[in-house]
Amino acid sequence: MTLRVLAFLAMLLVAAPVHADTVTTWAVDYYLRGPCCSDTKFYPICSYDFLLGPGYTTVYRQDPQDPWSGRKFLGFYGSVTLPDDLPLIAFPVGTDAAIAYQITVAGSDPPPTAVPEPMTLVLVATGIAGLFGARRFYRR
Repeated sequence: MTLRVLAFLAMLLVAAPVHADTVTTWAVDYYLRGPCCSDTKFYPICSYDFLLGPGYTTVYRQDPQDPWSGRKFLGFYGSVTLPDDLPLIAFPVGTDAAIAYQITVAGSDPPPTAVPEPMTLVLVATGIAGLFGARRFYRR
């Protein structure tokens, strides 16, 4: 009984806790504008809308103070202060609008540590206990 308890405790001590850090990054969706009632995807508050015009790009932001009022005009792309980590907005051919929004994903910074399976640890502990038992048996 005590050997089982010791093996279980050894298994708990050897296994390192694994955790996932969260990383916040920007995602950008490009699309071709249609009628205003054709929007089928909704974006979070504080997302940035970029609308391509003839020679300029307007920048709007979903207003965090009044989300029901819609977008707030900020200015023109290149003259508006945007977050530093926001990716460069470059419209692919066939698109004239973009929405940048923040997403949070589970990252792996620092890289995850390799944790052996519990049964592997039990097998190793049983083998070590067997070696100690054989040594004790042959001493007599």
